Amino acid sequence: MYNAFDKPKGKRILNRKLKTGAAERFSPSYGVHRGRIPDPNWPPSQFPDDGTAMKRKDRRVMCDFTILSGGKKYKVHGDLSRGGVMFFLPDLIRSTDVSVQFNKVVAKATIQSTSTQQKGVAHRAKFIDPEEGNEIWDALIHG
Repeated sequence: MYNAFDKPKGKRILNRKLKTGAAERFSPSYGVHRGRIPDPNWPPSQFPDDGTAMKRKDRRVMCDFTILSGGKKYKVHGDLSRGGVMFFLPDLIRSTDVSVQFNKVVAKATIQSTSTQQKGVAHRAKFIDPEEGNEIWDALIHG
């Protein structure tokens, strides 16, 4: 029978201490996803190749560009790098091949993955021709 006045056996659980320091409670991934860490290039690309700490080859830059897919144009704000793009749209693009336009430079890309997030549907695309990716990168960097 249960005794309401006896000490509970789970008292140890009730006396757990929470982490009190702000640094102990902060998760870097939470900070990136919530926009508290503004640099999308963290961790830096100088980490050694033999570990899994960094697999990104090219730097990302947040900017506005245009996506052309299925005869439709989408003005988006996303990450642009020498290797590809990441952007959000309200709905999923059905086609896997898109064109990315920055200023007057156009490059063809293939959508590698999509994921539904709070902002909408995130599309990650890789440039088909690396030379076209370099041309878009040069247009971004040199104006």
